[in-house]
Amino acid sequence: MAHARRTALAPLFALLVTGCGAAAPEARVPATATLTQAAPSPTPAAPLPGGGGLLTRNLPEVAAMGEVFATYRWRDPLRTLVSVSAEVGVTRDLLDEALRTFGVKALEGGLGEGVDAAAFAATLDWASPLDGAMAVDPLSGRGDAYAAVSIGIHSLPRALAAFKRKPIRRADGGYGLAASEYSTTPPCALFEAAGQAPVRLVCGADTASLDALGPYLATSLPKRELGGGELHAEVRLRKLLDRVGPALAMKAKVLPLLAANEKIGVPAFDNALMEAASALGDEAGFLLADLDSFDVDGDLTPGDGLQLTLKATFAGRKSWVVSRLLDAPSGQPKIPYVFLGAPASAATGSYSTGLDLAPYQGVLRLARGLVEGKLTHVGFATPADRKAIAALLRSTGTDYAGSMSSSGSFGSPGAIVTLQDGINAFVGYLLTGVESDSRATAAWLKDLVAAYNRPAVQAWMKGEMKNDARYLPTVKLVRAPAALGAGALDIEVRIDGIEDPIALLTDVKQTDGAPEADGPKKAKLTSVSLHLLLVPDGKRFFVGLAADRDKLVDLMVKTKANKLGPDSVAASPTLEPVRREAHRSAAYSTLRGTLGMFEALRPLLVFAPAEILDPATRLFEALERMPNGGKTPIVATTDVSSTGAPALVLKVKVARGSLDDAGFLGRAIRDEVKKLPPRPQP
Repeated sequence: MAHARRTALAPLFALLVTGCGAAAPEARVPATATLTQAAPSPTPAAPLPGGGGLLTRNLPEVAAMGEVFATYRWRDPLRTLVSVSAEVGVTRDLLDEALRTFGVKALEGGLGEGVDAAAFAATLDWASPLDGAMAVDPLSGRGDAYAAVSIGIHSLPRALAAFKRKPIRRADGGYGLAASEYSTTPPCALFEAAGQAPVRLVCGADTASLDALGPYLATSLPKRELGGGELHAEVRLRKLLDRVGPALAMKAKVLPLLAANEKIGVPAFDNALMEAASALGDEAGFLLADLDSFDVDGDLTPGDGLQLTLKATFAGRKSWVVSRLLDAPSGQPKIPYVFLGAPASAATGSYSTGLDLAPYQGVLRLARGLVEGKLTHVGFATPADRKAIAALLRSTGTDYAGSMSSSGSFGSPGAIVTLQDGINAFVGYLLTGVESDSRATAAWLKDLVAAYNRPAVQAWMKGEMKNDARYLPTVKLVRAPAALGAGALDIEVRIDGIEDPIALLTDVKQTDGAPEADGPKKAKLTSVSLHLLLVPDGKRFFVGLAADRDKLVDLMVKTKANKLGPDSVAASPTLEPVRREAHRSAAYSTLRGTLGMFEALRPLLVFAPAEILDPATRLFEALERMPNGGKTPIVATTDVSSTGAPALVLKVKVARGSLDDAGFLGRAIRDEVKKLPPRPQP
């Protein structure tokens, strides 16, 4: 798709991906109006330059060139920004300045020197919808694709007056900016518009996109009532796929012919390759028949928070991929017990109600054939070695087994005097629990360690690492701590002979940086390690990974014995939104927990120079003063719709508490940035 590859979409696309606060001070525009107040309605009878008549607003719709398959709308950018600003504590004055600054910088970057950016920015109607569309021409033979975006303009005469070069009257009635000989900016044009704004600025990915979608975005899309929330995007594929899908599916049928050229003469590999190619060819056709539509909606509820919803709707479920996306236990979902007993102090947490594992067995069988066959072809080790490696590609769980996963920090260690201390603090822990028997997983972990330590595997890895082979980790089963109980496993991953920079920094600090009489000290050699622990617990088990084994053991013993105790998810008031409803799966994170890994490294500030120490200390202190402690969870859920066409629904909720804390930290960072000395001018 030639046109789709050219995606530099002028200033308006920058609006969707650029933060307002990034503008440079020199771009500030004197306040001429309060942007956050309702803008006056422009007079619809303003004359067009050059005898173009009056703006009639009773405009006939103009069809897009090609098939429009995606549209999006931001209904009222100004209202959204005002609401978000209020939620995070940004003043109206600051928002006004940010909008003016951003408008100027975006227009300077998008329209170049052809316009007076400040004058043009003053005509942007932030209270009218920001629209966009994508289309494809399936009849072109080249798969030409088009993309464009539009925003409202208060006044056509004022916008045209901001042009430094004479505007060009287009055949479709729009006014284009005359590009210079060396212009690299995307093409834009002003169009008389239907809907709320009398005029629209439309920018395309390229000239063909502006021609194909410009009049449509000005006269037709504004009259459409797109469903959904304040931010809404929709992709409608069915009509397009009904037209081009059969041809694409037929092309996919040639995959086995192409795969035949990749045979290597080893039956295990060749047979698996041809079976996989045939399955993928069939899957492409099924997938094209199943895909239907996607909807994305974003809403801000004052006093409540932000919610983003993604809904994927399917015409059927014949394809393997769609069937797996829609796979869910029968009946109403239930939050796994193993999740309710997880540590409430975790930075992140999630649960799943499980999967049907049978459909994955064929995929794993083919993967084993491909791996073993390829290793045979390159002459890797012995048949027993190759089979041991391929055997690791197997499932160890049970159908629809509930599971949970948590990660977090153990908190500040108080002091970091060795490299291992720093790794312990930064890595934190990862904890997984499964409502299933542990024996299959324990056997797989033992096989993994045994395969890693096979002489042929070790020789190959050392040969690949060459001079760095001394850093090849040792992986072995060690005696598990008795506190974990019977059946526990402890796998140690250890690297020896590493230079310890923290010990060296400590020596330098103790001598105040004075040079040693016998020359600079060399870093001490040390060892670092990680531990993976498996702990059976009746009909469930836990697997934990951390650098600090002692703290991981304490956490797993506590989690195993917690039984929904006071430190569990089930008892935490702040995590009540996560357990309020049961879903196919759910996940959460907290601001405090996410930043915890950095907070755990706070003891390293003793080595920081003064210009870094003071602001960093104040930012760490700001973490302690967050209005809600950074504990409000940001929650994501997935569900399979049980009514109407099959659909997968993903929702993300950012509650008011998270917005308050994010705004507080943002202001703290802004204050520290203001204190920085000015950068030297080149």
